[in-house]
Amino acid sequence: MKKIDHILTTIIFVIVFIACFMSVKLFNIKDMTTSKGEIDDFNSGWTLVRPDGTETELSTLPYNEPSAANECFYLKKQLDEADAGKTMRFLSADKIISVRLDDEVIYEFGTEDKRLFGHTPGSITNFVSIPHDIGDGNLSIMMVSPYKDYATNICNIVIGEANIVELDLIKQNLFSYFTCMIILFCALMLIIMEIIELFSKQKFTGKIYLGVICLLGAVYHAIETKSLNIFYGNQTLYSIIVFVVIMVLPALLCLYYLCSIGDKYSKRFRINFIVCAVNLIVQFVIQVLNIADFMIMAPVSHFIIAVTVINIDEAIIRHNIEKYKETRRVHFTLLLEMVGITSIMLGSLVDIVKFYISPVGDMGKYGRTGMLIFSIITLGIHVRMVSVRYLEQVNQNMNFMRIHLQEVENANKLKSIFLANMSHEIRTPMNSILGFSEILLKQDMTEEQKDYVENIRESSDNLLVIINDILDLSKIETGKMEIVEANFDTTPVIKSVCKQIKSLADKKNIEFIADISSSIPKRLYGDEVRIREIIINILNNAVKYTQEGSVKLKICHDEIVDNITTLSIVVSDTGIGIEKKNIDLIFHAFEQADIKRNHGIEGTGLGLSIVRNYVELMHGRIDVDSTYGKGSTFTITIPLTVVDSTPIGTITCEREGSPKSRISNIKIDKKILVVDDSLVNLKVIGRALEQYGITVDAVSSGNDAINKCKDNLYDIVLMDQMMPVMDGVEALHLIREIEGYEKGSSHKIVVLTANAIKGVEEELLNEGFDGYLKKPIEFDKLEAVLTASN
Repeated sequence: MKKIDHILTTIIFVIVFIACFMSVKLFNIKDMTTSKGEIDDFNSGWTLVRPDGTETELSTLPYNEPSAANECFYLKKQLDEADAGKTMRFLSADKIISVRLDDEVIYEFGTEDKRLFGHTPGSITNFVSIPHDIGDGNLSIMMVSPYKDYATNICNIVIGEANIVELDLIKQNLFSYFTCMIILFCALMLIIMEIIELFSKQKFTGKIYLGVICLLGAVYHAIETKSLNIFYGNQTLYSIIVFVVIMVLPALLCLYYLCSIGDKYSKRFRINFIVCAVNLIVQFVIQVLNIADFMIMAPVSHFIIAVTVINIDEAIIRHNIEKYKETRRVHFTLLLEMVGITSIMLGSLVDIVKFYISPVGDMGKYGRTGMLIFSIITLGIHVRMVSVRYLEQVNQNMNFMRIHLQEVENANKLKSIFLANMSHEIRTPMNSILGFSEILLKQDMTEEQKDYVENIRESSDNLLVIINDILDLSKIETGKMEIVEANFDTTPVIKSVCKQIKSLADKKNIEFIADISSSIPKRLYGDEVRIREIIINILNNAVKYTQEGSVKLKICHDEIVDNITTLSIVVSDTGIGIEKKNIDLIFHAFEQADIKRNHGIEGTGLGLSIVRNYVELMHGRIDVDSTYGKGSTFTITIPLTVVDSTPIGTITCEREGSPKSRISNIKIDKKILVVDDSLVNLKVIGRALEQYGITVDAVSSGNDAINKCKDNLYDIVLMDQMMPVMDGVEALHLIREIEGYEKGSSHKIVVLTANAIKGVEEELLNEGFDGYLKKPIEFDKLEAVLTASN
C-alpha cells in the first residue's frame, strides 16, 4: 500500500512539473510583468582621471587599479540626447560619491555623512537621475575612499527608465528577499513560541535568543542585498545595524547554550560571553572616538564568531557522547543544531574571503544560505520539542482555551470593522448613481422620464440610508457613535420625511396620514441628521409591515420650560403587529421577529437597533404598543433646546412641481482639477462641474496630479483620498511644494472621499487640505466650496 502511495505521489509531482514547464513555454511570461522596458549597458566610453591629472580611456567597466587612501579619482563621459531623463545605477564600495553634469552636482553620497561607526559608507547601490535637459552632456563621477585600492574599484553601470532600473534590481534579489522572509518567519515563530511558554509558566529554554539571532540575521542579509535603499535610504542606519549584528550574534549564541546544554558547560560559555561583551564595548569606544574604522576592526569580530561556533560545536559533540553513554542512543537533535551552527560559520567564512577579494556587492550571499539552514533546522527542532511537550500536557493546556476565546472576541471586532469597510466601499458607486441622477435632471426630458430619474434618486437615497445604518451600527458596537448637535430648522426635516414616506406608501396603496402640530418651534438645537433618521426608520418599518390600511405620523411637543421642550413622535400602523414576547427582539441588530411570517419583506434588521441607540444617546425614550395581527404604535420622546419658538404653521406632504436637480443654475468661472482613481467617478464629478460652467481637467493618479499642477495653476484641486500607489494625502504634501499651491494660497486643495467615518474630516484637514467633501456628493456643500471667496 505504501509503495502505491509513493508511486501516486511521484506521478502527481511529475504532472505538476510538466504543467509548470508547459505554462512557461506556451505563455510569454516576460510580457506579463510590469518591468517592460530596456536596461542599457553603460560601461563604455568612460575616461578615468587620476589625481595627477593623467587620463586613461577605458574600453569597458568594471575596472580596477591600485589607488592610495583619500585620493580623488574621476570618471568622465559625454552623454547622448537619448540618455536624458533616464536613471543610472551602479554599486560603490566605501566611497564618497559626487556626480556632476556640466559642473553642476546632480547626485552625491557621503559628502556630508556624519557617522558614529566608521568613516565612510559601505557597499551601496546608487541611483542617479539624469536631467531631461542635459546641456553639453559632460558627465563626471568623483570617487574618494579612505582605504587603499577602493577609489578605483569601479563596477558595472547600467542606465534605463527609473522604474525599470529599480524593478530590475528587485528582480535580481527576489530569491534573496524570499530567503530573508523565511529567516524572518523562523525568527518570529521562535520568539512567539517562547512568549507563549512564558505566559503559560513553562520553563525558559532560551528560544527567544535564537529568534533574535534569526531576526538580526534576516535584517543583516536584507541590507547586504544592496537594494533596500529603493525603499529607505538611510545608509548610516544600515551600517549601524550591521555593526550591532556582528557584535551581538556570538553573545546571543552563548546565552542560548547557557540555557540549553546544562551546568557542566556553563563556565566555557560564560567566558565566551564575557569575551563577546568586552569586544562589543571596546569596538563601540573605538568607533565613537574614531580611533580605527569599523571595517579595519571587522576581522576581530569575525574571528570571535568563528571561535564561538567552534566552542559550541565541540561542546555539542561532548554532550552527545555523554548522552550516548547514558542511554545508548544518538541524540540527533543536538547533531542537527551543530549542522545549523556550522552552516552559519562556513557561509560567513566564504563571504569574508569573498569580501577581501572583491569588496563590492552582496557581502552576505553565502552567509544568508547558512543562516537559512540554521533558521529552518532551529525552528524544526523547537517546533517538534514544543509539540511533544504539549501533547504530554493536553489535560493542563488551559492556555489554548484562553487564546481561543481571544480569537472569538477578535472575530466580533472584525465583524464591526468589516461592516464599516463594506459601507465605505459601497459609497463610491453610490456617488455615481446619485451624481448622474442629478445631472440627468438638469437635461431636457419629458415628465415621465423625469419621474423615472426621480425614482432612481429616491431609491438611491433609501439605499444610502441602509448603508449609513450599517456604518452607524459598526460605530455603535465600537463605541464611536456620537451625537453632533447644532441649530436646525424643523420644517425642512418634517417635509422631507413626509414626502419620502408618502411616495413609498402610495406605491403600496397605503394611506399616509401626517398630523403635524402647527405650534412646533421653528428652530431647535439637536442632531438634525439623527432625528431625521429616527423618524424615517420608524416610518419605513411601518410601511414595510403594513399591507393594507394606513400609516400615521403624529409630531407634537410639550410646553416650553426654560427653553427646553420634549418633541413627541408617534407612528401608528395597521400592519401585522408584534407578539409581546418578540417586542424586545425587534431592537436587536440583524434580527427580525416572526421570520417565517415576514419572509420576503426587505430589510437589514438594523433600523430599530440603531433607532434605540440614537434615542438613548439623545437622552430620549422609545416605547412600543402592539397588538398581534392588528398593528403597532411607536412613541419616541426626545428633549431638545428651543432656539426660535415661532410656530412652524401648517405643513403639507405633497410633491411640489416636477422633480428638480439639486444642482443649482449658478455659473462659476474657475479652473478645477479632479483627481480620482475611479474613471466613473471622474466622469460624474466632471459632468457635474460642467453644469456650473467650470473648466475641468481630470487625472486618475497622484503622480499625474502632481505633473498637472506643475504645468497649471488650478483654482481648486478636488483630491480623492484613497488611491493606489500614491494616496491623496501623499499627493497633497507633494503638491504643496509646488509654487502657487502653498498652504494659505488662493489655489485650494479639497479632499473628496468616500471615507465618511467620524474623525476622518478632522484628520484630513489637519493633514493640510483646505476643505472636506464626502461621497456621494452633497451638491449644496460642493457649491459652498466652489463659491467660497479666496
